[in-house]
Amino acid sequence: MSGSVDTTNKIYTLDETNGQYTFDKEVQYHDGFVMNIIPTCTDDGFISAGGDKKIFQLDTMGTPLMEYNGHDAKINSLS
Repeated sequence: MSGSVDTTNKIYTLDETNGQYTFDKEVQYHDGFVMNIIPTCTDDGFISAGGDKKIFQLDTMGTPLMEYNGHDAKINSLS
């Protein structure tokens, strides 16, 4: 998964036959820049942080599972 200043996340799948990634789909949940993305600890999705002060937990196909709110400013780091 990648994130962009255009507020979108793009999802890719690894083709194990040739070692290259292919584009699957684009999702848009943030109202501001996507500032950071990390895989979940259980490796079944991603966490996406944005300039809109929101964090989204997404499954591997980009479906939102949870939205976290509470920051007063842009979220630029996850760990």
